[in-house]
Amino acid sequence: MEISLKRSSRGLLVGKTGSGKSFLGLHLLDAVSGPILAVDTKWSASLGKAAQERGWPTVSKVPDEWEGGILWRPEAEMLANPYELDAVLDDLVIRHEICTVYIDELYQLHKNGRAGPGIIGLWTRGREMGFTVLAATQRPAWVSTFCLTESDQYYIFTLTLPDDRKKLAEALGCPEIVPEAVPKHWFWYVLQGHEAVLCQPYQAPKKVLTPAPVNDISEGSKARIVPTLIL
Repeated sequence: MEISLKRSSRGLLVGKTGSGKSFLGLHLLDAVSGPILAVDTKWSASLGKAAQERGWPTVSKVPDEWEGGILWRPEAEMLANPYELDAVLDDLVIRHEICTVYIDELYQLHKNGRAGPGIIGLWTRGREMGFTVLAATQRPAWVSTFCLTESDQYYIFTLTLPDDRKKLAEALGCPEIVPEAVPKHWFWYVLQGHEAVLCQPYQAPKKVLTPAPVNDISEGSKARIVPTLIL
């Protein structure tokens, strides 16, 4: 099993603040070719630094065309209206501006837990058109069930609140992830239709993501946990 963001796939990164989801998201994006639109609704300092390191310009409006990656930081008035943000993504789909879209906080493009036409378009028509989507959220309970069920790759770090774990487990059909508080930077990898796999971070000279199945991470467990992610 290979952990990577495949073209035209829908990946979802889930976990509390500081769990490691943004790091993994950028690691996955580094292996993607073609234009990248990173949507930074939180004006994240770490994401801004990462964009600068990669040579991505920061923009307040999404241009009609661009090369490489860009970091889109919407202005305050637009941030107050989720559907205005969503309309920009809808315009991408309508114009067939094929790219990889990375959304740093997915629930901020929802209104009362509902996705707009832009998000729905990326998750449905965008798949056939060639859009690749990677979205991160720390509150899956505030994200539409549609986004959870229609994604095909999941990277699940520690979730603190029971409501978040329960909604995600029900959407994915993976009850084993509900009670588990995994160690910092560890994550469950779930490929839709397959068993959940636990991944452990480590430092190594090569950027390799290779998961191994594990059933129990309790103290004294004999389960085999293979190191998978470079930090």
